Amino acid sequence: MNRRPAPGDRRALAGSGRQLWDLLLERHRALCHEWRLAQSLDRADDDLLPTRDRVEDALVEVGMAIERVQDGAYGCCRSCGGAIDFQRLLMLPTATRCWPCQEAVEQHEHTDDPPRH
Repeated sequence: MNRRPAPGDRRALAGSGRQLWDLLLERHRALCHEWRLAQSLDRADDDLLPTRDRVEDALVEVGMAIERVQDGAYGCCRSCGGAIDFQRLLMLPTATRCWPCQEAVEQHEHTDDPPRH
């Protein structure tokens, strides 16, 4: 969970991908800070427990995105294997699906229709 990305990992992204790498690193740093703050708070405060879970879930997502960078799979849709649009990754650097596949998954979650790509 507190795994810090190695400085050399950023070489996995070239050109404009550097911007995405920097976004992932900044998100990782911010989440680690939030996580440390959440851990220092009194556990008796039930209102903060969802925040802890949210931070931990987000840290896992960022860690998985960093692993995809290292594996050369970052920016590839996990549903169709196609490229995830650069603008989508800028908005959500942890995205695992392209827009059409994500929309199909979300539509399927709200209906009984099978997802279409």
